[in-house]
Amino acid sequence: MTFLVSEANKQRSEVRISNLNPQDRKLFEAAKAKEIDSWLSTETVCRILRNKVPRENVMRCRWILTLEGGK
Repeated sequence: MTFLVSEANKQRSEVRISNLNPQDRKLFEAAKAKEIDSWLSTETVCRILRNKVPRENVMRCRWILTLEGGK
C-alpha cells in the first residue's frame, strides 16, 4: 500500500526551525540529540573524524521536523 501526500500538505506538516519560538526550538534540539544518542547506542552510526572519510563517501541528509497531533 502506498500513500501520497500533496505538496501543499507536506508544506503544512514540516516545521521550519526559524518559525519556532525559543522554547519549541529547544524541544526540537533535545529531540534531535535524543535521536542521535539512540543511533550511537545501537551502533547504527559511529563517531569519526571528518578528515578520516573520503568526501565522496559522506552521505548528505537533513532533518525532517514535524509536530505531532497537527499542532
